[in-house]
Amino acid sequence: MRLFILVFAVMLSACASSGQDFSKEKPKDDPYADSTLNSIKASQKVQIDRQIYKRGY
Repeated sequence: MRLFILVFAVMLSACASSGQDFSKEKPKDDPYADSTLNSIKASQKVQIDRQIYKRGY
């Protein structure tokens, strides 16, 4: 009986420390990744970053 408890405890700890989280789903790919709106937002972010960089000097 002690052997069964020991084996059960080892298996339980091995499963608990596997490091994989199965509750989280893989993020879905954005079907609009190459859309005009996203490219405009990216351009605006680049312009803001450039303005911030210029202020540093």
